[in-house]
Amino acid sequence: MVTVAGKRGAGAPPGSNQGGGPATEAGRQTALANLDPKAAQKHGLRAWQQRGLFPVCRMCVAKDECEAYDAGGTCRIAEDHQNSIIRDVMALAHIADEDRPVVVEYSKVCVGLALCDLYLSVAGGPFLPGADKGFVDVQPATKYRADLTKTLLNYANALGLTPSARARLRTEDKGKYDDLARALAAMSGQQAEQHRAG
Repeated sequence: MVTVAGKRGAGAPPGSNQGGGPATEAGRQTALANLDPKAAQKHGLRAWQQRGLFPVCRMCVAKDECEAYDAGGTCRIAEDHQNSIIRDVMALAHIADEDRPVVVEYSKVCVGLALCDLYLSVAGGPFLPGADKGFVDVQPATKYRADLTKTLLNYANALGLTPSARARLRTEDKGKYDDLARALAAMSGQQAEQHRAG
């Protein structure tokens, strides 16, 4: 506790600014900059997965080679890739408009896997440095990638995009057509009986 004028717990001494926000203009500017959701991003993958904020260009591991690099912007390549996946999946015959939220999540996971692969390719593969000395540690991004793969398969299965899901859809459709064929046969039989009866 801070003592001011002989009173215990009376508050902070003048000018100490304990808990009162930035005391200087530089501190104020830093605090304002931290309100930007991209300010503290290291790679942007989690923020993009959780809040839909595309990865920031300035933190990209491939920024030096990227033709689309924008120092103050976000990844246009990731955005274009996600939009392309959404467009292609939404165009499938069995996907309905109300499936769009699941399609968007599926597309985010697809792009997330591409970002993990990019990072791992630039970082030198799935292992941390030291494998040449006998210390084999896996890159944390490798585990994150494996988790994304599981999530991708769940979304793909829900959307009918895996081989087993497509087989299930064909079986369900075949059953619908069988019902239609039976109904048409019954109508034909009734018409034939009516024709014989005159």
